[in-house]
Amino acid sequence: MGKSRQALQSLSFSTFLRILPVRPLAAAATLLLVSSLLVPAATAEESSEPWETLEKVRAASETAGILTADFDQSYVPAGFDTAEKRSGRMFMELPDCLRVEYAEPYPESYLICGGVVHAWNPEDGSGRRYLVDPEDEPGLDLLLLATGELRRRYQATVEENADGALEILLEPHVTTERLRDAAFTVRPQTHRIVGIRYRDADGGTTTFALENYQAVEGRDVFTAPRDIEWQGES
Repeated sequence: MGKSRQALQSLSFSTFLRILPVRPLAAAATLLLVSSLLVPAATAEESSEPWETLEKVRAASETAGILTADFDQSYVPAGFDTAEKRSGRMFMELPDCLRVEYAEPYPESYLICGGVVHAWNPEDGSGRRYLVDPEDEPGLDLLLLATGELRRRYQATVEENADGALEILLEPHVTTERLRDAAFTVRPQTHRIVGIRYRDADGGTTTFALENYQAVEGRDVFTAPRDIEWQGES
């Protein structure tokens, strides 16, 4: 078995975006209990501004249909100063589907639609398929759940950056072993997310910078390729 295939079989959903702090594929069936994330609604003192902004982002995304954007990703492990960097292209039809394609020299592709994840290496034709539930996945829920449900799970604050962008910080009401906090950077003029940051419980930080948004015709990008040898759940 080649190194690329071995690597693919050990992939976790935290590698899928590196922003999603989820366990390895071997433990993919062991989901967190939903009850561990169901918490009382946000208090009256919490500002509604960040949630209104996120709702506008979600509404704009749904109106726009399928979008694609280039991304630059960096990951800094806890205790280190040097970042691991990758780049690629992301396809979004939120809250339904998300696809990430990493560019050379380590091409990998990831697709999630309807709770089914496909992860594959286009160079050797091998792939893994497994099931997730966004309600049980801290990090993934931020992208795929409705704003009202997210408000039950997270405390949100918002600040305006020097360039006029809004940074929305989300902290879970209930501490998890995988997600300490997350932040979205939003352009208020376009209601587009231009930055994503996730910090795991150990202090490792992943950031994404998104640019060059474009509309996509058709839904072919959300169909898993047929020439891949799939393993795992169907």
